[in-house]
Amino acid sequence: MYLFSRGYLSFANAHDENTRWLEGDPDEEVFLVARAIYRIVSMALDETEDTSKVPMDEATGIPVHKRQVAEYFEQFPNNIELFAYFLREASTNGDAAEVARLLSTAPPAAAADNRFWRYMGWLHRDNEEWLEAERCYQKALKINPYDYVTQHQLAAVERRLNRPEFVETLGSLARDGQNLRRELLQLPSVTSVPLPMLQRMAIPAAACGDGAIASRLHERTKKR
Repeated sequence: MYLFSRGYLSFANAHDENTRWLEGDPDEEVFLVARAIYRIVSMALDETEDTSKVPMDEATGIPVHKRQVAEYFEQFPNNIELFAYFLREASTNGDAAEVARLLSTAPPAAAADNRFWRYMGWLHRDNEEWLEAERCYQKALKINPYDYVTQHQLAAVERRLNRPEFVETLGSLARDGQNLRRELLQLPSVTSVPLPMLQRMAIPAAACGDGAIASRLHERTKKR
């Protein structure tokens, strides 16, 4: 469950838990950043269409959560989660110049993070540099073969490269991954994944080349 969900997994009480941990270490970077990010995720602040429901900073006129993460990013410029947050914001807004600027300042740890390579692929795709985009997306999937967003974006690149056999496979994996995400997030507990879902999870695991996980999932389904 955690392996399939690592790119988007969050917990409803994460903000409260990080607040509690901060009481014992108020300057700890991990807790400060995690609390800010989880507050945004759990409250869907970046997805709120009604801005009247988002707390605003009276002095600057911008949402409080955006001001806070910006301050943290200035304080912790090598924090990979803040780096990924601002890359997501820039790409969602179609701001290729900002994506390029952020990537040029990437911390060393970014090279081992699939999101870094996904956004590199996004930038190359925006510039219609199809082979470079393909290479970056493939690196992203080597790090996290279950990232359905990368699968979907790579499928679009393969379509431009006239490789229909890859388009169909990647498109199917991306759709299955997105559907699994939706259903996993609706589970009442991560410890009670239904048997049919475990069986379904084994299929993309095998298709992504993760034979070890596919075998373990098959073993678990036989024990039930």
